[in-house]
Formats: sequence, C-alpha cells, structure tokens
Amino acid sequence: MYWWIKKISRLQRIAVGIFVSTASFFACTATNPVKQAHTEEKQFDIPAFFQQEIQHLSETKKEINKTVAKDSSAETKKVLIQDWEKELSAFSSIDLNKAAYIGHINKDSSDHLVRLTLDDPTADISAVHIRYDQQNNPREILIFKKINNLLYQTTESLSYQKDKGYKIEKQQDVWLLGSNHYTIEGKF
Repeated sequence: MYWWIKKISRLQRIAVGIFVSTASFFACTATNPVKQAHTEEKQFDIPAFFQQEIQHLSETKKEINKTVAKDSSAETKKVLIQDWEKELSAFSSIDLNKAAYIGHINKDSSDHLVRLTLDDPTADISAVHIRYDQQNNPREILIFKKINNLLYQTTESLSYQKDKGYKIEKQQDVWLLGSNHYTIEGKF
C-alpha cells in the first residue's frame, strides 16, 4: 500500500507540472487587449491634410476677408496671411491617430460624410465630421472640442471648407470671471 501512495503523489506531481506548463504556455500566447487596441484602423490624417492646405495657401498668396469677434464686438479686414501654419494651427494640431484616442473612436458614414465620435469623456475632442466630394476628396472638416474642469469649461467648433474659408468659434466659461464668446473667420 505504501508504494501506491508514493505512486499517487508522484503522478499528482506530474499532473500538476503538466497543468502549470500548459497554463503558462497559453498565458504567454493569449492575446493582450492593449495590443489589440493599437492595431485598430488608422483614421483620416488631419495634420497631413492641413499641411497640404498650408502649402497651397502659402503659394497662392491672395488676400482674405478676416473677421475677429469677441462677444458682441467684431472687426473685419482684408488681409494677406503671411504665416498660414500659424493661422491654421488649431486645425493641424488635431490628430485622431494619437494613442490617447485609440479604441475610443466610433465611425459612421453615409453619402460622402464620415462622422467620427469619441466615447472617452476625458478626451478634448468630441467629434470630427469629414465631407467628401464626388471624387472622394475631403472638402469640409468640422471639429468639435470640449474641455471641462473645475476652473473653466470651453467648447470649440472648427470648420474648414476647402477653397471657401474657415471658422473657429469658442465659448469659454471661467469660474469667477464669467463667459466669453470668440469667433475667427476667414473667407478666401
């Protein structure tokens, strides 16, 4: 009987060893959900689009009608923009392919319009809409941003229409200082 107990404990040790080895093997080859999120589809490259627009606008060198408004006062002038990169920096700084947005973008498209919405409440971008022409080239980009913290709340909408113009609207509510509404609009 003693040999049977020794044999069982030896068999148990072998079984436990096989179980641990198998479990370790599958644990090492199991798919990591973080790695899956990084393999998601690349989104429209907004910075590259605006780099092309900046280059095009810099080469054309034509004057635009630019309106700057704060609350109820506004001023419009015909100006020649010398630095389009600075002028359109609010647009070109938006990059939907940042690691912070991966796995949080929902895509919906219909009739030459792609709507991208972010489901992360901490993200500074809430939505991006891209309208394409009949040749599938981007013609209009709308970006909706929001920042909400203890000191202030800001909502911003950026609109760019190829060969027509751009508009940036910002509503800012600052704790103890009140609210302000800003608009910058340029028409080509």
